[in-house]
Amino acid sequence: MFNRLINTRRSDAYHIRREAAEMAHLRPHPNHISNGEEEDYPYQQGPLKGKLSYIANFSKGLKHNYIGEVIPDAYRTIVKAMYSTDPIRFERRMMMRTLNSFNLINPQSGLAFDLEGPDAQAVTMQLAPRIDSPEATAEIIR
Repeated sequence: MFNRLINTRRSDAYHIRREAAEMAHLRPHPNHISNGEEEDYPYQQGPLKGKLSYIANFSKGLKHNYIGEVIPDAYRTIVKAMYSTDPIRFERRMMMRTLNSFNLINPQSGLAFDLEGPDAQAVTMQLAPRIDSPEATAEIIR
């Protein structure tokens, strides 16, 4: 009798997991929309005039110039590494002239598959407030 209970439970667990996987597979994945800042702040003068500066983008841990602006090559390198989805290529790119004196903590976590809850790419969040918005200004002065 005990073995029959174990086999029933095992079978029930299998069917529940399979139904959950089917539901997750059918769940629509939203578009992950940018707030547009990456393209909105080109350099205004100097040898980089017209090229993207990335000054409004998250750049903690990346190399910066003497006035605190992210070095565009470092920013582009991490973006290319993220889009590669290959952990080895990611690590190789990160070790190249990208990071400052410390490592990022688990930078590839968004690429992981978690068996609890929806897939990380199946959910989204509100756009970050633009750096030139009243909301961002209010957050800065808090």
